[in-house]
Amino acid sequence: MQTVKITEILIQFLEITKITVIQVIKEKEDLVQDRVDKTNLWDERKEKSKQIQDSTQELHQEVEEVIKLG
Repeated sequence: MQTVKITEILIQFLEITKITVIQVIKEKEDLVQDRVDKTNLWDERKEKSKQIQDSTQELHQEVEEVIKLG
């Protein structure tokens, strides 16, 4: 009887441990995905900022040409 209880307790402990490990792995995966998403967003914003800067510079050059011709 005692052996059966110890075995049941051990089985419950292992099941709880398994569930906990699965939860920790899932949380880690979520954190990694969140970081990847933020990095991608940052890269997209950097690229958009560069495009705006390039467009502004082109517009500035065109305005200077018009002023010279004017």
